[in-house]
Amino acid sequence: MFEAHIKRILHNRIIKKEVSHRKLFSGIASEAILVIIEDDDIENLTGLTRLYEKLPLNRDQIDVVCCNDASGLLQHVDVHSVSSKDIGLTGKVKSEMLERLLEKPYQFVITYFNGESLLGPLLTAKTNAQFKIGKTPDVFGIFDIEIRCETPHVFEQEIIKYFKILKNNN
Repeated sequence: MFEAHIKRILHNRIIKKEVSHRKLFSGIASEAILVIIEDDDIENLTGLTRLYEKLPLNRDQIDVVCCNDASGLLQHVDVHSVSSKDIGLTGKVKSEMLERLLEKPYQFVITYFNGESLLGPLLTAKTNAQFKIGKTPDVFGIFDIEIRCETPHVFEQEIIKYFKILKNNN
């Protein structure tokens, strides 16, 4: 209990530091998208893992990280399950797979998280992306675009709309 409280305090500080030190994206972004999901209602979020069906993307252009049990999503796309055990007390990433995903230059990072956990915001803050898009509320100021919605379906429709707008303007 005490360790979890300390970890929460430290991760909160790390997120704020990552956001305040975020540089303007200067690399060449791949056409890839990273989707980070952390929600108890995982079954209703499978549409986010299949964005390649609704956008001009190939299946291999989307990486999905699920911050909870992803067994229900595995049939749709390769989903990388992570937990708070994959991030150390100081914010160091312990998983090689996760480290590769966070370092990869993405064009978009799409984040859908709810609740009190800091894992979703921490991973989002650490990503290397041209655009970070997520669901309100964004208490840390991580997102370039913040989407206000009540359901995952509405969020997905808004993502598609913003994707098309941003692709046409880049």
